[in-house]
Amino acid sequence: MDLPDFFADVPTITMRDPVAVFLDAWERGVIAYTYADVVKLAGHSIAIRDRIILICRQIEVSC
Repeated sequence: MDLPDFFADVPTITMRDPVAVFLDAWERGVIAYTYADVVKLAGHSIAIRDRIILICRQIEVSC
Protein backbone atom coordinates (compact mmCIF):
# COMPACT_ATOMS: atom_id res chain seq x y z
CA MET A 1 0.00 0.00 0.00
CA ASP A 2 1.36 3.41 -0.95
CA LEU A 3 1.36 5.81 1.98
CA PRO A 4 1.73 9.60 2.01
CA ASP A 5 5.23 10.89 2.82
CA PHE A 6 4.17 12.56 6.07
CA PHE A 7 3.43 9.16 7.63
CA ALA A 8 7.18 8.76 8.20
CA ASP A 9 7.33 12.08 10.11
CA VAL A 10 5.05 10.90 12.93
CA PRO A 11 6.84 9.41 15.96
CA THR A 12 6.67 5.67 16.60
CA ILE A 13 5.24 4.54 19.94
CA THR A 14 7.23 1.65 21.42
CA MET A 15 6.15 -0.20 24.53
CA ARG A 16 6.86 -3.42 26.37
CA ASP A 17 3.96 -5.68 27.27
CA PRO A 18 4.57 -8.34 29.97
CA VAL A 19 1.58 -10.34 28.72
CA ALA A 20 3.10 -10.43 25.24
CA VAL A 21 6.28 -11.83 26.82
CA PHE A 22 4.28 -14.52 28.60
CA LEU A 23 2.39 -15.42 25.42
CA ASP A 24 5.57 -15.12 23.33
CA ALA A 25 3.56 -12.90 20.98
CA TRP A 26 6.36 -10.42 20.19
CA GLU A 27 10.09 -10.69 20.60
CA ARG A 28 10.88 -9.73 24.23
CA GLY A 29 7.38 -8.24 24.47
CA VAL A 30 8.41 -5.06 22.65
CA ILE A 31 5.66 -3.66 20.46
CA ALA A 32 6.19 -0.70 18.14
CA TYR A 33 3.20 1.09 16.63
CA THR A 34 3.83 3.28 13.63
CA TYR A 35 1.45 5.88 12.33
CA ALA A 36 0.60 3.57 9.43
CA ASP A 37 -0.27 0.77 11.90
CA VAL A 38 -2.62 3.03 13.84
CA VAL A 39 -4.28 4.36 10.69
CA LYS A 40 -4.85 0.80 9.46
CA LEU A 41 -6.40 -0.18 12.81
CA ALA A 42 -8.59 2.93 12.98
CA GLY A 43 -9.51 2.93 9.31
CA HIS A 44 -8.73 6.65 8.94
CA SER A 45 -6.07 9.21 9.84
CA ILE A 46 -8.18 12.11 11.07
CA ALA A 47 -6.52 13.59 14.19
CA ILE A 48 -4.47 10.44 14.90
CA ARG A 49 -1.13 12.21 14.45
CA ASP A 50 -2.03 14.82 17.07
CA ARG A 51 -3.22 12.15 19.48
CA ILE A 52 0.05 10.24 19.15
CA ILE A 53 1.99 13.42 19.95
CA LEU A 54 -0.27 14.11 22.95
CA ILE A 55 0.17 10.54 24.22
CA CYS A 56 3.95 10.90 24.00
CA ARG A 57 3.80 14.15 25.95
CA GLN A 58 1.45 12.67 28.53
CA ILE A 59 3.68 9.70 29.28
CA GLU A 60 6.71 12.00 29.13
CA VAL A 61 8.74 10.11 26.57
CA SER A 62 10.62 11.23 23.57
CA CYS A 63 9.02 9.74 20.47
